[in-house]
Formats: sequence, structure tokens, C-alpha cells
Amino acid sequence: MLTRAAFSEGRGPIISGDPSTQSGVSDTWAAIAATFVVFAVAFGAGWWVADKVSFGLIVVAALAGLGIAIFTAVKPTTAPVTAPLYAVVEGIFVGGLSRYYEVQYDGIVLQAGILTA
Repeated sequence: MLTRAAFSEGRGPIISGDPSTQSGVSDTWAAIAATFVVFAVAFGAGWWVADKVSFGLIVVAALAGLGIAIFTAVKPTTAPVTAPLYAVVEGIFVGGLSRYYEVQYDGIVLQAGILTA
């Protein structure tokens, strides 16, 4: 229960020292950058493949991404493996869906990107 006694046990900080100088911070940013690169490459592949395959690939990629996300939420220790997989299937999903809308409405993806940024 959340009472005053629960907060007055005098526990110290989990991380001692300046957190910005610890190697974990730079490792985290490196992982984020690598995952973004994987997503960007998969986005390009999804954009390029969207004309050559059916809309079903986009739906399959979306469902696969949902499955990976749920699996990672249930078992977070698998994140080093599932994060790149998620980046791939979401890149294909977003790239394919973007291409689909670009064909339907010329210029919409560029406008959405500019307005979002």
C-alpha cells in the first residue's frame, strides 16, 4: 500500500554518480540509431515492393508487428532480438502503406512528413 512509511524507508538512488557519463547511455543511443537504420531500410523495401505485391503484405506486416510487440511486452528479456524484427516488419508496413496512399493521392506522403516534422 502506498503510505508514508513506504516512502520513508530511506532507499538511496538506484544509479550513483552522473548518469550521463555512464556507458549505458551511449549504448542506448547506439541501439536506437541502429534500430532506426533497420527501420529506414525496411521502409524503403516496403515502398519498393508495394507495387509488386498485394495489399495483403501490408496487413501481414501490421499483424506481425502487433504480435512481436505483444510478445516483447510479455517477455521483455527478448527485446534485443525482437526490436530489430519489429523495426523490419513495421518498416515494411509503414513503407507499403505510404506507397499505397501515395499512389491514391499524389504527394500526400511528402506533405504528411513535412507537416509532422
